[in-house]
Amino acid sequence: MVLHKETCETEDQLKLIITENGELIPDIYNKLSGKCYWVPFQKEDIENIIEKKACISPTHSRATIFQTLFLNIEKQLKKNIFLKLSLARKSGNLIFGFERVKMALNSGDSDILFHANNGSPKELERIKPRSVKLILVSLFNASELGKVFNRDYVAHSCVLKGGLAKSLILDVKKLEGIQN
Repeated sequence: MVLHKETCETEDQLKLIITENGELIPDIYNKLSGKCYWVPFQKEDIENIIEKKACISPTHSRATIFQTLFLNIEKQLKKNIFLKLSLARKSGNLIFGFERVKMALNSGDSDILFHANNGSPKELERIKPRSVKLILVSLFNASELGKVFNRDYVAHSCVLKGGLAKSLILDVKKLEGIQN
């Protein structure tokens, strides 16, 4: 599904700008002007745009454009997520460590758990509370999560409830849509 409204501003849509030479540029932050396509943050919808846009660029093949477009979108989304995680850490709203994360989740102070995708599934089962609805994010490995805390590895972290958490959830859903 493609929306051709240039004034459309929705949080769950990706804005693809069309340059003068026909290239598609992702505008994650909705700050660029010009002719654009609005598409959902889903891999299939972006693939459809690339297929329908026959004259994207005379110097690049569709496969090259597809790969670079997705890598660019993923890179920008990850950068934005890590920036928000860093802000949450500096404000004291991001914690890590097994016991501290488990206490925050059990007390209901947090509903977002970042678990390293190369972390132990056994530890994940031990840390997850049974009765609390939880948003589990396993998009990053332990070294990527560790960079937010200036550590080598972090297996578990959680974001405390608040405005930044809602924005972070939206960005995580966008990244999941692109990766899956």
